[in-house]
Amino acid sequence: MDQALRTRAAITSTLLLGALLTSPGCTRDNPAWITVTAGESGAEETTTGTGGPVATTEQGETIADTTAVATTEVSTTWPTTWTSSTATTATTTAPETSGTTEPDADFDADGVANGDDNCPQVPNDGQEDLDDDGLGDACDPDKDGDGLELHCEPVAAWDLDDARPGVAAPGVAYVTDGAQLYRVDPNPPYVPQPVAAFTEGDEAVSVLELAIDRCGVLHGVREGALLACHPEDGRCWALASLGENAPPQGLSFVDGALLDGAPADVEFLLGSSGKLLYRVSEQGGALEYAPLFEYPELLTIAGDLLESEAGVLVSMHDLFEDKLGRVQGDSFDIVGGLGESENVTGLARAGGQLLGFDGDGTVVVLTPQNGEIAIETIATEMSWRGAASRP
Repeated sequence: MDQALRTRAAITSTLLLGALLTSPGCTRDNPAWITVTAGESGAEETTTGTGGPVATTEQGETIADTTAVATTEVSTTWPTTWTSSTATTATTTAPETSGTTEPDADFDADGVANGDDNCPQVPNDGQEDLDDDGLGDACDPDKDGDGLELHCEPVAAWDLDDARPGVAAPGVAYVTDGAQLYRVDPNPPYVPQPVAAFTEGDEAVSVLELAIDRCGVLHGVREGALLACHPEDGRCWALASLGENAPPQGLSFVDGALLDGAPADVEFLLGSSGKLLYRVSEQGGALEYAPLFEYPELLTIAGDLLESEAGVLVSMHDLFEDKLGRVQGDSFDIVGGLGESENVTGLARAGGQLLGFDGDGTVVVLTPQNGEIAIETIATEMSWRGAASRP
């Protein structure tokens, strides 16, 4: 990699810069998926011409054409019913007893005395303890000890597999050039360092976009599928089919509080392509898109989404330059220009620093400075495709 080249320029921002560049810092646990209930229509949409964001196959399956047409009208009406995939884990709270606490008592009547029982309140006569942490599998919310409780595992069976899917580090930006995963640590010089090539099974795979949920699961997109990818070795596993949909250009997990009419404290997966922002959900192993917002005239998504306290940040492109936009509720505004960048395909944070990743290899560092945003550019040899950081 060539030695980093740095230039500076300043742009004026009308937003509270601290909010713009600060992660919400949520500490609650959230499910990796928000699943639409059967029969739920999602956001309402109508089309008055050919094409449009939503179509139906002969089998009745919903698909989406993510290329917007000028005649598309998109409402921001949200469904009234939401369900989450949060699993119910066994409780270890002691039940009401007759007052005895003798170690040879057997509260759960599984044949193992309390003093020897690794789950004294939950029957587990076999005393299985996969991760050997002294807490039996019957009452352990993280059976394999990989740091992900069951409701965080993208696939329930992975709760028994400590090698999948891995947990992304907080404060670190992850970025892809398609073939390989890179990471940017929280401190300068913010130059991406290679982690590993992406693989799926025994084959190399091209990962085009990244997103990380609050549990720390790194998601990726390739042609045809949404993936979970290990943040330390680049191994990926398919989670859901894209069907006939093109891969999104932008992908991010965001809090419902940032969306108009959506429940707060619930995590949603958003995608963006062309002129449309949409909610992504999984049904029967395939992804479905519910259009939420159409970007203003002359603006199209340049490549990514990112959650912030100020709203959902979007790297946009008009006829002349890349710009940083913001969607909050049903409103949209432009935060400012992104210097000389023309193809910012990724947005992420390294520590508290907001970073943009350009298709020409430039890393754009945005820093609040005396009421403005200072733009620092770092030249690299890569062509960046997408980026993500843990909310």
